[in-house]
Amino acid sequence: AGILYPLLAFAGNFWWLLGIRFFTSFFSGTVNPAQTLLVATTPKEWHGTALGLLSTCIWSGDVTGYLAGGLMVDYFGYRVAFLSCGFFYIVGGVLVHLLVREDFVAPAPKAASPKVKQASKRKFWQVATPAVLWICAFFLLMGMARRIDAPFTAMLVETVNGADKAATYTGITSAFAAIGGIIAGLVVGRLCDRVAPGKLLLPILISSGLFTLGQACSQSLHALILFRFLTYMAAAGLQPALQVMLTKVTSPEKRGTFFGWTASLSTAGGVLCNLLSGALAYYVGVRGVFVAGALIFLIMVPLHIPFLRAYLKEYRKE
Repeated sequence: AGILYPLLAFAGNFWWLLGIRFFTSFFSGTVNPAQTLLVATTPKEWHGTALGLLSTCIWSGDVTGYLAGGLMVDYFGYRVAFLSCGFFYIVGGVLVHLLVREDFVAPAPKAASPKVKQASKRKFWQVATPAVLWICAFFLLMGMARRIDAPFTAMLVETVNGADKAATYTGITSAFAAIGGIIAGLVVGRLCDRVAPGKLLLPILISSGLFTLGQACSQSLHALILFRFLTYMAAAGLQPALQVMLTKVTSPEKRGTFFGWTASLSTAGGVLCNLLSGALAYYVGVRGVFVAGALIFLIMVPLHIPFLRAYLKEYRKE
């Protein structure tokens, strides 16, 4: 990622940009391994706090990145922004390589008969219980709800505030959103260690939907910044809550696999919503994209009832 991101600054046309962007995304999936490492090395009763703290660190980086990126684009252009992005990836990689320690021993490969292999496969699919599949479905919907409006934040800023210094104001708006994510990571992560995380889903989903709808109706930059902040303060708590629920209904040796599944499904939700959001923006306008994001959050409200039933049934077995 540190090598590929700077190459975006020198892409000669759209197709080169698209190809390089694909590979930068392919190699920049660092959050899932970090989540798995935290869960593997943290006592069970502190999983919520650890995952919430990681979420807070990610959002803290977003605050700095959004502000710095908006200023860089306005004063130095897009190329400087892409070059600096690669630099920070390299710094992060060096820090992890030098400072992070993990006690991991890979299992020795063993020759297995066809019957043993088949039993292993059945055991794996038995872990993918209805509760786990519901969590995966919610990650897919969450990816759609949280990302559907991201490409159009700048357009909404221009709509409510004009085109003057739109990149800077978009960076400020996104920075306030990231501050909301920081608060959510700390608060929701700690709450997940004190109360059942399933109880947090309903208030998170309702408030996320209503605040996203507030963004769609904003008539000034100040209102947009406020609702963007509130949306992320609510919605950013959904991921650590779902992750803690996942750790409670999966065995330790399979958690890395399922964290990978949920990360991929969340990204897939982003891909689906990008296809949808372009059509929405064309036919109903940029505000319609934000309305669609609110509706996805609100659709998850009734769905959380069968989800919780399946989760509680599996959790009581554990």
